[in-house]
Amino acid sequence: MRECDILVVGAGPAGSMAAFTAAPHCDVVVLEKRAHIGVPKQCAEGTSEGLFEKLNIPLNPTWISRKIEFARLISPSRITVDLKDERVKQLKFGYVLERKKFDKGLAELAARKGAEFHLRTQYQGLKREDNHVVVKARQFNEDLTFKAKIVIAADGLMSRVAKDLGIDSTTNLRHLESCCQYEMTGIDRESCIELYFGNEIAPKGYAWIFPKEGDVANVGIGILPTRAEYPAKYYLDKFVNWLGLSGEIVEVNAGGVPVSGPLDQTYDDNLLIAGDAAHMANPISGGGIHTAMLSGKYAGDTARKAVETQSLDKKTLSEYETLWKADFGRELDMSLKGRFILEEFTDEDFDATAQWMNEKGVGQLGAVDLVKFALKRHPTFAVKFASFLTS
Repeated sequence: MRECDILVVGAGPAGSMAAFTAAPHCDVVVLEKRAHIGVPKQCAEGTSEGLFEKLNIPLNPTWISRKIEFARLISPSRITVDLKDERVKQLKFGYVLERKKFDKGLAELAARKGAEFHLRTQYQGLKREDNHVVVKARQFNEDLTFKAKIVIAADGLMSRVAKDLGIDSTTNLRHLESCCQYEMTGIDRESCIELYFGNEIAPKGYAWIFPKEGDVANVGIGILPTRAEYPAKYYLDKFVNWLGLSGEIVEVNAGGVPVSGPLDQTYDDNLLIAGDAAHMANPISGGGIHTAMLSGKYAGDTARKAVETQSLDKKTLSEYETLWKADFGRELDMSLKGRFILEEFTDEDFDATAQWMNEKGVGQLGAVDLVKFALKRHPTFAVKFASFLTS
């Protein structure tokens, strides 16, 4: 039996960030089911420029596939809104990463801090025992046992670890976005992310083009399957044809993204839940790298302090939830409300909004302007919109 202070299940951005944070102070073990960290990639690979500054993580240039200068929104009738004026630029759109290099690089940073990684190791189950958690795993044909003071569940959507320790981690299909993405060559684009909206294009979701190095780009789509007639791949193929993209597909990725907002509780005795396992993806964009890394940091910090004081109870570990909520809890709450509003948009609404944004000037828009616009189009809907903006 391998005893340790902290056991992290999952070596994505949340798990590796937790290990990186805690490893200099504690004995940390990381279990990862994949043989190669970062493969297959699970997202469009975009993240903000300020994230690495905030986390004080050295940004390795090899992790970056493309620097992003601005964002472009495209309505169903192809009305284009470029978010590139001075006020919008302050958002620092950031980078399209090379996730295969980034995820592995983050794990390497954690390993250099002292974290012990076990790859191709499948989590099997666990039980609480003497104020510790005993975890069973399997690596190749060998059964492994670990005994940890704290377990950090970073095992992704429908977390088995959280469920086995009494936290319901299931996702209602109403709040599960189905995504499909092609990495394509021959897609020569500006250094901007392109987001396409419309119910014919992506029912209750959106499509995207994220440019990478050279003429490579991630071309993908996310839909709510409960509100769509066909699977995500059908809409992606339709989108590619609609744009007349003639590049070659060199990689295919598909999966689910929780857009429900975070779990009601992300901690318990001996347990912290981070990243997608805690449903921390942004409910509008589906993006999860940012919140995964931040939650991983807070989980690592909280676990370290708990180990040092030998206080492994949920009252002590609730500090983790206090930390992440203070950082990005309101952002997720606002995004969830915004998602419900956008789901009611018709294609005509998207077109009218894009036209209005261009006429008004994106950099000049404020909350009052948005409410007035909503009031003109949907008087009853505007009341919800105003409540969302002022909550």
